[in-house]
Amino acid sequence: MTLLSIAQRAVIGSAIEEACATLPPGWNIKIDLEFEGGSVDLYDPAGNKIDYPSNHEKLSDSIRDAIECAIELAAAVERGR
Repeated sequence: MTLLSIAQRAVIGSAIEEACATLPPGWNIKIDLEFEGGSVDLYDPAGNKIDYPSNHEKLSDSIRDAIECAIELAAAVERGR
């Protein structure tokens, strides 16, 4: 088993901190980790799981893709009010 490098861990940590700082109110990201993989799920304020576009190659990229989707969808709701 190979451990992630410090740089790889920093990228994942940075993505998580970015989510905490920039997700719109009420939006949630849930990260499920398992051996040799993981998933990132996005939920809207009503608790609905949202499919978002992502290549899902890297966990950090998936987190950032979910953040971008949440911001875009929350902004669209605001514009519609």
